Amino acid sequence: MKPQDRFFSEGQAYFGPRENPLTEAHCNVWDWDQRRMIKIKGIAKLFPPDEDIEIIDENGLLAGVSTDPEEDDTPFVAYPPISVVESLANCRRVQYSKLRELDRLVSGVDLVLYEDEFGIPYKVAFKFNLLDNSLRL
Repeated sequence: MKPQDRFFSEGQAYFGPRENPLTEAHCNVWDWDQRRMIKIKGIAKLFPPDEDIEIIDENGLLAGVSTDPEEDDTPFVAYPPISVVESLANCRRVQYSKLRELDRLVSGVDLVLYEDEFGIPYKVAFKFNLLDNSLRL
């Protein structure tokens, strides 16, 4: 995965007037490498409205990064049952626990290694859905 593709900002939330630079603000940032949502807390000055980037100044005005499980907005990775997709009913199946990650290719796609029931190794691309969006499946 390219370093510039690792993080994605999902936008800001303001807890008061956006125009007030001291309004409490939160920003959710995806870390595609760790498959985690990071909640960054600060003030509106750090998260300007109507911009795609967050500005964190050299004075360390960032209030903190939440580690509170109640504030963890990371959705689960969806693994729908094969029974809901009839066209896949006769395909080979590999348990996720049997996959060994070799590389993170892009967000949502890993290069993995697994062995079949005869011990024959296979390298495959494993795709997964992190954004809780069934259309992506």
